[in-house]
Amino acid sequence: RPCSWLRASLLCCSSNLARATTLNLETTPMLDVVNLTVRRGDRVVFRGARLHVEQGERVAVHGPSGCGKTTLLHAIAGLISVDTGQIVLDGVDVTATAAHRRGIGLVFQDDRLFPHFDVADNVAYSLRVQGMARHERHRHADDWLEQVGLGGFSQRFSCARKHLCSRPCSWLRASLLCCSSNLARATTLTPKRAPMLDVVDLTVRRGDRVVFRRARLHVELGERVAVHGPSGCGKTTLLHAIAGLVTVDEGQIVLDGVEVTTTATHRRGIGLVFQDDRLFPHFDVADNVTYSLRVQGMARHERRRHANDWLEQVGLGGFSQRSIDSLSGGEAKRVALARALAASPRVVLLDEPLTGLDDSLHDRLLTDLRLLFDQLQTTVVLVTHDRAQGAALAHRATDF
Repeated sequence: RPCSWLRASLLCCSSNLARATTLNLETTPMLDVVNLTVRRGDRVVFRGARLHVEQGERVAVHGPSGCGKTTLLHAIAGLISVDTGQIVLDGVDVTATAAHRRGIGLVFQDDRLFPHFDVADNVAYSLRVQGMARHERHRHADDWLEQVGLGGFSQRFSCARKHLCSRPCSWLRASLLCCSSNLARATTLTPKRAPMLDVVDLTVRRGDRVVFRRARLHVELGERVAVHGPSGCGKTTLLHAIAGLVTVDEGQIVLDGVEVTTTATHRRGIGLVFQDDRLFPHFDVADNVTYSLRVQGMARHERRRHANDWLEQVGLGGFSQRSIDSLSGGEAKRVALARALAASPRVVLLDEPLTGLDDSLHDRLLTDLRLLFDQLQTTVVLVTHDRAQGAALAHRATDF
């Protein structure tokens, strides 16, 4: 075929990338309760309780009255002592840690708002403890009250329940904000979480030419950042450096608190969607999407199931057995995105992902990408010269 040697080179690169998103170590659960036992005097409230909650997961705990459900929550929050067992939060044993240092928010059954504070001071109590000025606290409170549908409630007093009942569920909403206040206080008294991606003073050279010098990029967990700049400024090279596809001359790349500047590409846990897609032409769509799972040794029927799930996610249900040559430009880009996401990378890098599409397809795919990333809470770095595209897809933008 024309350019077959070049295609073989591209496939080699794509193969490395596919492995990159699958060979990273499995992340620890956000909360792990292991063989917990709590007694009240001679009475055992519960024994050997276990609970495993992944990051971003919501778990419901059911049981009859008196079985110890509330006591379990209080034990996790550090409000009561544990007799045996462990409570592990984000990989750290907090069984003996003080309640205010655990970073846990609790909404009590009876709300427990501060009756002598107005609603704004309830919401921003943690910021008051930190010493933030009153006008700043009230600005934050107003923002959170808008989030839960209580705009304009900031100066009402929580002791007058009738004031909060002018809207349905407003008392519960205020309680949830009080929990947010407790959570904010707890998380500010613990070490700040490292950013998901931190690029520090990065310099890349090609021979005698400096592609870019002392580049910086800071991306929080779940954040989407657009990197803008003219053609030839080194945006694509920056993505390739983060992914480990080019050598860095100076600086650091830190991923989730761990420096990966010299780490092999396939061990970084980063997914990259190339500008020209770089799908495997000799695989069908499903095998392209789940190539990384094939490298892991997953059985073919399991890979097909995962492929179907991801193809549904990107709007290509029923495409699993299609050949790559039969895809349109927009369909190929969706397959490339599904391949990058299939192994749950910690960061996804997008290099001009909508280039070459007509206006209607461009706008439709842009909307679909934004909705998908909102749903998955994916950490994304997007390189584009189109500022409107960056504004639509990213939380913030930076010039390169």
